[in-house]
Amino acid sequence: MDHDTNRQNHGRTIDIQHPKYGDFLQGTRRDTYGHFTIVNNPDRTISVLEPRDHDGCQNQVKSTVMETSKQKSCIVAVNAGFFDPRPGNVCLGNIISDGRVVMKSEGVQNVHFGITNDGSLHFGYLSKTEIADNNYKQLIGGVFWLVRDGQNYLKRA
Repeated sequence: MDHDTNRQNHGRTIDIQHPKYGDFLQGTRRDTYGHFTIVNNPDRTISVLEPRDHDGCQNQVKSTVMETSKQKSCIVAVNAGFFDPRPGNVCLGNIISDGRVVMKSEGVQNVHFGITNDGSLHFGYLSKTEIADNNYKQLIGGVFWLVRDGQNYLKRA
């Protein structure tokens, strides 16, 4: 499977640099703006959270990012993963939160972000074996790999 796995820095600090708003493609006809945050020690500071609270997916809870972030008093929170707005299954895809399997879709066609039990960062696609091994502290699925090594990867993903 196509993916990158990187060991992270296990320094002592868990400080998070506050979000920055920046111009990512300076000098182009269509500058692109966005937010980014630099996170130290992601295995200690990043969590994949269910909507609103523990068992939010099972209980079919819909929640804003702000409501969900209160579970762990998050400093920075972003929307991730997919959900079905119709009644029924709200959460979609593979989801692991703090080592607990929340949803297991067996889907390997979608890109994932995860933190493994040994603290490595996983970016990319998963094999069925990697999903079955359940070697993740945190895992969330997406659809396309947008940027890889600083380059647009959408056309190749």
